[in-house]
Parts: sequence; structure tokens; C-alpha cells
Amino acid sequence: MIKKYNEYLNEGSSIHSITNKILKFFKDKFGKKSWIYYVKYLIDNKQLPGSYNDTDLSNHENKVDIYIPEGYFERLSSGKVKKWTEEEILNEIKNKDNKSKSDNNISEAYSGGDINDDDDVVTLSYPVESGRNSEVVRNVSASELKDRIRRVYKKNLLRDIRHEAEDYAKGSKYERIKTNALFIWGAPGIGKTAILKQLGKEFDMPVYEFHLAQMEATDMIGIPEIQEIKDKETGKKYKATVYCLPEIFPEDNGNGNGGILFFDELNRANQLVLSAALPLTLEGKIEDYTLPSKWIVIAAGNRPSDLPATSQSKLKDDPVLWNRFAHVNYNPTVKDFEEYSLDRPWINPFLIAFLTKNPDFYHKFKANDPNPVNPTPRKWEDASAEDYRVRNMDWSKKLDLNKLRDIYSRHVGKQAADKFIEYIKLSEYISDTDINAIYNKPKHIYKMPTRIDIEYAIMISIAYHIQPKGKITPEQYENVTNFIFDSVKGEKVTRFLSVFFRAQDGGFSNPTGNPQCQKIKNDVQKKWYDNISNL
Repeated sequence: MIKKYNEYLNEGSSIHSITNKILKFFKDKFGKKSWIYYVKYLIDNKQLPGSYNDTDLSNHENKVDIYIPEGYFERLSSGKVKKWTEEEILNEIKNKDNKSKSDNNISEAYSGGDINDDDDVVTLSYPVESGRNSEVVRNVSASELKDRIRRVYKKNLLRDIRHEAEDYAKGSKYERIKTNALFIWGAPGIGKTAILKQLGKEFDMPVYEFHLAQMEATDMIGIPEIQEIKDKETGKKYKATVYCLPEIFPEDNGNGNGGILFFDELNRANQLVLSAALPLTLEGKIEDYTLPSKWIVIAAGNRPSDLPATSQSKLKDDPVLWNRFAHVNYNPTVKDFEEYSLDRPWINPFLIAFLTKNPDFYHKFKANDPNPVNPTPRKWEDASAEDYRVRNMDWSKKLDLNKLRDIYSRHVGKQAADKFIEYIKLSEYISDTDINAIYNKPKHIYKMPTRIDIEYAIMISIAYHIQPKGKITPEQYENVTNFIFDSVKGEKVTRFLSVFFRAQDGGFSNPTGNPQCQKIKNDVQKKWYDNISNL
């Protein structure tokens, strides 16, 4: 999609002149949509605004991170993009079933359930102020947070469709005068950005994440430059200072679906950056720039209790500013993390079972904690991704436990890593001989242990025994599913089947590569659903 640029760059040219040549190339080739192709060029060449150190890219932290759904540019070029109608959007917004479902998933005050050691409890709910018996900010689960953002996006989409019907007339009652920005409060490392990436994939649109705590005002409003301006009324020319806005700001709606501007760490930004970002956040405008009509703005920040004592919460200190946003506090549970992991094969299947049984290790980050390494959902995922790479992307491969301990200790700390390794050791209660028999001998009898933690560990060992996907035979597939029905009871059947289907072909809804296995799977699902209906 993006061709090489060496022919455009002269040796010895200044960085400024090279940048101008690259920009000219994109503008000549792609016209108004050049900004999105230029963004891809910046991503591919590791040139997003940030602080790259040429000798050590591992320490790099971008000021801007950009997520573009897979295949976006191909769909942009082909025009094969979902186009929403006003009727479809209204039906979505008025769908009471979805609202009821998400309301039922609102998480409790603590993400980890009942924990006796109060010193180890790290609540993910918004802190309740003294003298108040109710939530200051509404605590929401992953499903409800996604539902809230969907509603913001679809209402804006509906507004734009109606505004377009009036030929985008100035003064139209559907003209955007504010973005209806949502502010997401939340502890560090709980996956706020991951939620937005999921929605970006769902609606086929890019997500631009601005890390405001790392930015300067010029990163938002650009560098001042003196230009010759022509007065529209008199025709006279004069010189004036104008700001050259960053080229990565979107110039149009891309493939027609718009996108999400995500201003993270807004309440940690310095005052100049905050002043520069707020007009764009709240009104969709900054200097002479206007955010394209289908883009929405989401802001986020850590709760006051997550910030160091020396850091001020600017939204907290400015009630007028506070009042300009709708507010929610993202309070994810281990169950949310489990659902998030379903289509992410790099998340260790043992990890979900471990966190289910040890929810106090789900998130232990505390402000002003002298320990620099603590478990959070983000760090568990980072550790698991490294584990997956070391196993050459095959969970059935055994890894030395000391090596495994070292990987996880670097990300989540020694205490959490030790506890996780002890859990993995429970899987040794079943031998490879027994697992092979379960796969290869019809109606093989193996008595599952009564201790639930050992039982779950053994379930994972059995489910992930044959990898990679597609290696299992229909006979083995049927033997294992029969074993599941014969060896466990009640809701454990659902958990065991879920783990097995995920291990072998990606989950309940994804077809296996073998049609015979798919038929067995369909029969198993019908059998299980019939059993549930008869309870």
C-alpha cells in the first residue's frame, strides 16, 4: 500500500525538507485522504510523535498511539464498508434488551470478590467520599462501558446523517456544537485502551490515543509560523502568526465510519496542554481545525486515589470543567478479563483459571507503592504474551518452571509469579499417559479430583494437549467431549467445553478446520443445551 520513499529523499536534506517531500508525495497521490496514509507511514517507520532513542527502542513511549483495524486500507480503497442508515441507528439506540443486559453486568465494588486480608484489597471502584453512602461516579463493567461508548458514537452518527440531509448547512439544528465527550475514570493497567480498540474493530474505524501527560502544548496546537494571509472582504494581504497543526489529525471520515480520538491521562496533563486539548475534546475544534463529523472524543484518567500525592487531579479541582463531561468509572472483573481473552490466543489459559481462584492477584497497583512491579490486567497480558512467544505460540509445549517464573516475575512481581507457578504445578496431578488415554480411548475412565483448583488445572492440561489447531482427529475430538460429559457435572461442563473448544478451534462460535469435528461440536452443543433446558 505504501511505496518506498528513497527516491524522494536527497542525501543531506534537512529533516524539515524531507518531511515536506513525504507529505507532498501523499497529498499528490491520495488527495484529501492523504492524512490516513501518512499516519500508516509513520506507524510503519516508527515515527509517531514520541521520544525514540535510536539505540534502545524498548524504552520508547509514544505520545500518540494509533490503532487501525486489520484490512482497513483495503476496505478504504475498495469502498466495501458498512454504511449505517438512520433507521438502523434508531433501532440500536432504542434496543432495550441490550440495555437490560448491560445493566445486569454492572460490577460490584471490589473486582476480586470476598478477600479477608484488607491490606491486599485494591478496589477498582471510584472512591466514596466521606459522608456519602452512594457512588460518586457510576461504576461500570466492560460490557456496560462498551455500551455507553457505542451510544455516544451512534448518537453522533445519527446527528451527522440528519445534518448531511440538510447539506451540512451552517446553523442547522443538527450541526455539532459539542462532542458529548465521555470521561472514563479508572485504575492504571485495567484495559481502557483495549475497550476502545475492540470498538474500533467493531465499527471498522481507527483509534488515535493521545498520552496527554507526556505531551507539550505544541504537540496539540502545532508550531507557530508567520504566513501571508489574504483578507476575504478587502482582498488585502497581511502577515500573521498561524499554528501548523499536526499532520496526524484526521481531515475526513476515512472510510466513512469516522474514528475515535482518545485523550488519555487528561487529568494529569500540564495546564498548557489541557488548555490546548479541551476545545477539541469538548467542542471538536482547535484553532482553525474542526474534527470530522463522524469522529467522537473519549477522555480518560486515573482516579484521584491512583495519583501520587504530589499530582493534582485537574478535573477534580475544577467543578466547571468537571461538569462538561459525562463520567463513568471502569471497574472490570476477572470475568471481563476472561471474556477479553477468548479471541486472544496469547493469553495463557492457566492464567484465567488462576485469577478466577485468586482474584486478589488480579490488580494490586497502589499509588505511592515503593514496589515498582505489581500485577494488573495489562501486565498479566504482557507476561502471558512473552510466555506465548517463548513457547513458539503453542501452549501444549512445556516450559521449565524456573524460566516461567522469571518471565512472570519481571511483569507482575515475585509474589504474584510464585503464586501463579504454584497453581500451574497442580496440573501435574494428571499424567501424560492419562491425557493420551482420554484422547485416544473411547469412554476412558479417569476420576477427576474433588478439589476445584486442581480440577480446573487438569481441565486446561487436557484441553490444550494437542496443538496447534487442526491436529486433533475427529475420533479424538469425540473422545474428549464424551469424557467431559462423563467426568464433570453441572456448570463445570460449560467451563470444560469452553476451554476445550477454545484450545482446539478458537471457541464456541469458531468452526474447526475439520468438517467432521465441526459436526461433533454442533452435536455436543445441542446435547448440552438440551440438558440445560431439562434442568
